Amino acid sequence: MRSTITTCLALLILLSGCEGAKLLPPVNELVVVRGYLQANASFSGLNISSTLDLGSQDTIGPPVSDAVVRVTRGETCYELIHWGKGNYSTPSNPYTPDCPDCGLFLNAGDTIGLEVFHFGKVATASTVIPPGPRNLSLSSSLVVVPPAAGGTPQGDAFEISWELEGDYWFYLELRNIGNMFVPVAGGDTLIGYAPPVKTQLFNTRRYIVTWDLLPYYGHYRAKVVAVNREYVELYLTRNQDSRDLNEPVSNVTNGLGIFTAVNSDYVELDVISAAP
Repeated sequence: MRSTITTCLALLILLSGCEGAKLLPPVNELVVVRGYLQANASFSGLNISSTLDLGSQDTIGPPVSDAVVRVTRGETCYELIHWGKGNYSTPSNPYTPDCPDCGLFLNAGDTIGLEVFHFGKVATASTVIPPGPRNLSLSSSLVVVPPAAGGTPQGDAFEISWELEGDYWFYLELRNIGNMFVPVAGGDTLIGYAPPVKTQLFNTRRYIVTWDLLPYYGHYRAKVVAVNREYVELYLTRNQDSRDLNEPVSNVTNGLGIFTAVNSDYVELDVISAAP
C-alpha cells in the first residue's frame, strides 16, 4: 500500500523507551477529547485540551499541543499531526482520491479507535460509524411562503421523512445555499454567509419543519444527520442541575470528552414568495 502507516508496535516501543518518572503529572490531569467523525469522508480531525483548574472562569481548557495521537481501524494505525490550538488532523499518510488505499476514509460500519498519549497516561475511545438515513422524501420541494402580517409566517412549512433501522437519533440541518439572503420577515438583504439552522435531537423518522427554521428565501439543502448512542448520551447530559455534580457522560477511558461519528444524507428545496 502506497502509504507511510505508523504501526502500533513501533509506537509502543518508542513510548516504552521514555523515563516513566519524568512523564508522571499530577494525578488529576486528564485530556479532554472532542472528536466528531463524518461518514463517507476522509478523517476530519479532533481537538484535545486539558482539564480546567477548580474555580476557573474559562469554559474550555488549555489546548494540548504535544500529545501523541493515533487513530486505528483494524490492524492499521494512523498517527495524527498537530496543526495548532489542540487540533489534530491529517494522518501521516493522508487519503487522496487517486489512492483509495491511502489514509483513513470513513465508511459506515467501520470501528474507529483512538489513543492519546499524554500526561503519562493513555486515554482511549472507540466509535462505530453509523449508517446513513435512506429514501429521504419531502412533502414538497417547492415551498411557498404564505402572506404574513408583520413578520415570519406561523405554523408548518413542510415535512421531511426517511428510513433507517436501529436505535439512532437524528438532527436536521437547514442551509441556505448562496451568498445573498433575502429575509422572509422583511428587512435588508444579507450578503456573505448565513449559518445553517440546526434542530435539537429527536428519534422519529419524520420531522415537520416550521417557518421559523426558514429565515430566508432561496435554495436550501435539508440534511438529515444520524448520530450514534454516545452522541445521544452526551447531548442528554449536556445541561447540569446545580444540585448534581456528576460529570457529563464521556466515552473516553482515562480521559474526558466525546469521540463519536455521524452519517447523513440530504435533499434540496426552494423557498419562494407567494407574491407574483
